[in-house]
Amino acid sequence: MKKITIISAIILLANFAHARGTQWVTKEKKLHRTFTVQPSGRLSVTNSFGNIVIHTWDKNEVVVDVTMTVKGRSDAKATNMLGRIFMEESGGNNQTITFKSGVESGYSISDGNEIRINYVINMPRRNSLDLENKFGNVDLDDILGNVDLAVSFGELHAQNISGSANDMDLSFGSSTIKSIEGGKLKVQHGGVTIDKIQNIKMDNSFSKVNISSANKLKIIHKFGTLKIGSVDDIDGVVNHSDLKIDHLQKRADLGLNYNGSSVIRHIDGSAENIKIGVGYSTLSCYFDQDTNLDIDVKTEFGSFKNRASSSYVTMTNTDENGNTQYYKGKAGKGRGIMDITGNYSTVFFK
Repeated sequence: MKKITIISAIILLANFAHARGTQWVTKEKKLHRTFTVQPSGRLSVTNSFGNIVIHTWDKNEVVVDVTMTVKGRSDAKATNMLGRIFMEESGGNNQTITFKSGVESGYSISDGNEIRINYVINMPRRNSLDLENKFGNVDLDDILGNVDLAVSFGELHAQNISGSANDMDLSFGSSTIKSIEGGKLKVQHGGVTIDKIQNIKMDNSFSKVNISSANKLKIIHKFGTLKIGSVDDIDGVVNHSDLKIDHLQKRADLGLNYNGSSVIRHIDGSAENIKIGVGYSTLSCYFDQDTNLDIDVKTEFGSFKNRASSSYVTMTNTDENGNTQYYKGKAGKGRGIMDITGNYSTVFFK
């Protein structure tokens, strides 16, 4: 069942501001929709030139309020701009609810004129969400369903995203996420700060990424910075970037290439298996006093320097073949495995 309330009156809001002798005119159109939706249903929203705020609740209803606002240099200009906004919608089958909105193709917003299409949505937190927004921000409450999301030229500010198969793409904006359970996340030409990750595949480029805590992380990161507070299991490649990991808990399989500085501040006592390839970079590894690892280091056209306490980390140069050096040793009692290969790189133990 679908209840419909439409406010279609065009409201003349202001006619007072002057700029170079021109009277600015603001006009507005509103849309209100209410839908009943099943737990398996999805909400799909595609928008541009506006912000989207999504609240979640335990009701089986989706309530959508859209405000379309234009500002033009004359009444005729404002009226024409309002007519250039398109709004498409479908729903009512208790399953999929769809909204598409934006500005007509080929229409140029210029000369100080403005168009804004803003959404405020209430939806069930257990339902899934498909969302694409350009030139605007997205605020998202806690959600249990899967999220398929793309935000470009705007910011995402999300709470807990608890679905296991999310697919998110963020570009040209600085975003924040409280937590994300699983799926894929792509960040380009921007940045993201995440408090907690459970199991995510990330693909980042030209971005600044900060992660406080991650359980399992598979990552490709290039041209930017990557900072991780603590991670249990990390697998991937970091190129042309600065990497800092405060706590490496259990496992790592990393390729680090053309990085100015890569630092693992604490290799914890629970570390089991660490494999790192370093190319044209500097890597610094710091060991906790309860770390227990058997260690192999190989360098080609580079160097290895053990500056860790000799009472705890012991390393011996076991072989030399031209520009290749081999080192073996251990941290503590040597229970887990650590294997580092460096090419044209410097590796420090501290």
